Amino acid sequence: MVKEKLAIGTIVRLHREPAQSFTELLSLGMKHFQFGGPPDKYIYGDEGAANTEALRETMSRYGVECTSVFLGFNDQDWSRPEETVGLVPPAYRSVRLVRACRKAVWAKSLGIDELVTHVGFVPEDRQSAEYIEFIRDLHEFVRFLDAMGMWLNFETGQETVEVLGNMIEDLDMPNLGINLDPANLLIYDVDGPDVLVSQLGRYVRHLHCKDAVRPTEPGKRGRETPLGQGDTDFVNVLKSLLDMGFRGPLIIEREIAPSLAWKADLANAVALLKGIKKEAGC
Repeated sequence: MVKEKLAIGTIVRLHREPAQSFTELLSLGMKHFQFGGPPDKYIYGDEGAANTEALRETMSRYGVECTSVFLGFNDQDWSRPEETVGLVPPAYRSVRLVRACRKAVWAKSLGIDELVTHVGFVPEDRQSAEYIEFIRDLHEFVRFLDAMGMWLNFETGQETVEVLGNMIEDLDMPNLGINLDPANLLIYDVDGPDVLVSQLGRYVRHLHCKDAVRPTEPGKRGRETPLGQGDTDFVNVLKSLLDMGFRGPLIIEREIAPSLAWKADLANAVALLKGIKKEAGC
């Protein structure tokens, strides 16, 4: 975990030059970020080693700090998320767990000990063979991370609060946390953020500062909005977490293409978060 309490940042993806992303980050008054899905050119072989060393130097030169690494997988098909997203689908699991281990080693080499991921659509029946096998396989990965002094934080949204709590209980490991994305809970039309905070708030180590509205038709996805303009009741969600002692990173996520509108939404989110922190005396 980063040393600065309630560090405000956003997501940096390595598909473009890091210096460009860090320049934008600093221009918006932030110096912290979450890496989104590092690509293979940073992970494997001599090219990966050289790119990672250059990245380390660039981070140092710009004075920025990474709060966590998001484990993404290139072969996910978001038009078929139930079948292809995360570590739940059996057809993808073994290969993705190996890649996740490699990305964990990469993160640790940069001094980052927090990982975040969507594990996928977790089976709801704890007695089913699918659920039992998934927990067995994921447990080995979590043990691997624990031996390295690393944490796995579950990105919220695709499972109910009950299923997420069951998963944490059944894995029974000390290095598990939650990356709360309140918008995802509405986008996937599951429990409200207030329900998660009241029941599992003690596990929240990271917060995606993101807003949304629920879908208007059954079976559809909800819609993301600028922070503070959706139905997550974000301000009160954050205040509730602060009352519980949460002091983790505040990572702004705005899933639209980089543009003037994107920069404006990030700037407004930074101002909102700074206002909440000041009011809370944090």
